[in-house]
Amino acid sequence: MINLLYQTWINNIPISNSVPPHKRKIESNGYGNVKCNYLEKMLEVVDIKWNSKTIENINPDEITYYHIQPEWIDLAFFYENVFHYIDEPVLNLLRDPNNKVRLLIWFPSEGFHLSMPRFLDDITWSINDKGIPFDKVRMVYGDLKIEHNYEKYLFYKRLGEDQKITMYPFNVFETNYRHECDLRYFMNHKRKGVDAERELIDSKELDRNHIRSHKFLCKNANPREHRIYIMSEIYRRGWQDQTIHSFLNRYFTPTSIGNLDSYISETQQHYRDEIDKHSQEWLKTKTPIILDYDANNIGDDMNQRMLVKEHFTETYFSFVTETVFESHPGAPLFITEKTYMPFVNYHPFIITSGPGCLSYLHEQGYETFPELFDESYDGMTDRSKRLAIIMNNIEKWCKQDIKELHKAYWSVWDKLEHNRKHFFARNHRLEWENLLDFLNDK
Repeated sequence: MINLLYQTWINNIPISNSVPPHKRKIESNGYGNVKCNYLEKMLEVVDIKWNSKTIENINPDEITYYHIQPEWIDLAFFYENVFHYIDEPVLNLLRDPNNKVRLLIWFPSEGFHLSMPRFLDDITWSINDKGIPFDKVRMVYGDLKIEHNYEKYLFYKRLGEDQKITMYPFNVFETNYRHECDLRYFMNHKRKGVDAERELIDSKELDRNHIRSHKFLCKNANPREHRIYIMSEIYRRGWQDQTIHSFLNRYFTPTSIGNLDSYISETQQHYRDEIDKHSQEWLKTKTPIILDYDANNIGDDMNQRMLVKEHFTETYFSFVTETVFESHPGAPLFITEKTYMPFVNYHPFIITSGPGCLSYLHEQGYETFPELFDESYDGMTDRSKRLAIIMNNIEKWCKQDIKELHKAYWSVWDKLEHNRKHFFARNHRLEWENLLDFLNDK
């Protein structure tokens, strides 16, 4: 149980906190700067109750959270700063050190590096500006190494204990994606238009003698730097016909590109100019690459979660390009639904994520695939060396006869079955109970 304080109610129904006044007039599925009841929806999923409190009926001697659920970083902390829209009566409660009303920044849906501009610096400044004691602030964040990484941030910024936010690392995406699978495939009120037979593999229908048309699957929507490097390199090295892939350029123009130098290993430095030129030309001339939905409709409903089983039955493994790929000290470990999609459709995987991703999955009871890949990349803290090992793995299988990959795939079938069963069998309630115990000082 957790007490949640709401400052705005419509027809006796609470709406999301820190919504600008002009958006508070009607119930909505989204308010722009904050998510709409995301925490509450997830508590419902794991069957945990909460108490809805108003400013008039709170007990100041009970721990109660005014909870802010940011949407996009720039929008929430800059353009429509969520702290600016805390009403004065609530703000006075938060400022008062003699009660147990606290501020919860609920942000497990992001896990970027703390050096991201207009992010934690703005949060810290805003807490100071509003006069909220830092010991009354809790932040739940998607970087699973946030406690360690935040200590580095405090040291680098020379901030003392009096300006320290209490952080809690939390993986919300496994619970969320498991629930989305329920909504799509298994509940009596399945989502309209969803065809489970088109999306999910029936293992009994797989033909062990069928040689698949492609070697691996690699889907990309937002053109983050590591994805630009990876996909342009796949084309530069001539492997594009061996993979089912997409690259949508979602939210960006085809000319958007960052600095790729940090992805280029020492052994490739003499190719640096060629790689850089090729990647820019590739982005302009070869993208977007569309498999099903494009950049305009991938965000509609749950399109970005949609699986096409032929993408999996006609490839042997997934090359998962996670949202955040950092490898230097202080690098976040942020895991989204992309990591879990291969489990659902019987795929081995290699992954660009933060260091320790494979170790984390092992801790959670999942299997990885050292029989197929050199997984030493998981411990690498140098991004170029880490990516070089990953690309060497891809090169190894691109150079191999596809029949060898076919045999390798079926040799790990027991692991594929285990991962799928484990994903659907896991009960996430305990993780959420631990979170609430932390918030309630238990």
